[in-house]
Amino acid sequence: MYLIFISLIVTFILITYALLCIDDEKEVNIIISFFLFILWFETLFTSITFAQLRLSPHNNLSPNMTVTTDDLLDCAVQKIPRLNKSWGLIRDCAHDVQVYNVPKAKVPIFKRIPTAFVTPRLFPNDIFVVNSEYDILSNTNKALVIIHECTHLVLNAVDHAYLWQSDFNTLSLTKQLENADSYVDILLNNCINDIYVF
Repeated sequence: MYLIFISLIVTFILITYALLCIDDEKEVNIIISFFLFILWFETLFTSITFAQLRLSPHNNLSPNMTVTTDDLLDCAVQKIPRLNKSWGLIRDCAHDVQVYNVPKAKVPIFKRIPTAFVTPRLFPNDIFVVNSEYDILSNTNKALVIIHECTHLVLNAVDHAYLWQSDFNTLSLTKQLENADSYVDILLNNCINDIYVF
């Protein structure tokens, strides 16, 4: 999406330059047509990339995964009751969400291959798990991934910082409540003993 936005800005700058600096109307039309074609192509490419995600195999969480997720959230409700509304929304998400199994080759452009991702504006009820990263996890770790992704979908959480990043420990209380991995951290510290996640 950022690529389209940047392309749009560059296209408008170049079209403005062409209109102001080139006297020949035919050359201006060729330049404008060229940049509009590039913008159209990038938009089409991005649309196809995200649309093909929905063609991947999908299903609701398996009963086994639902039990694991519910156990973690039951513990969270008991240990951190001030977040009961959030835990309830996450539970509803985990029960209703469609989980799409995506091969690495179909993952949209990311800095690194994620374990899972969501696109709340395009597909607000879908979680996309990357087979090669997700399948090797234990059920508990898979449940934590689903919980993380559900915070994006139902709490509008963002990724200010991940557990493994140094910035994670310096987040303000407000930022922690907005941060998806903060909910995973709460579960790790209160409901799980001595396991390694991600």
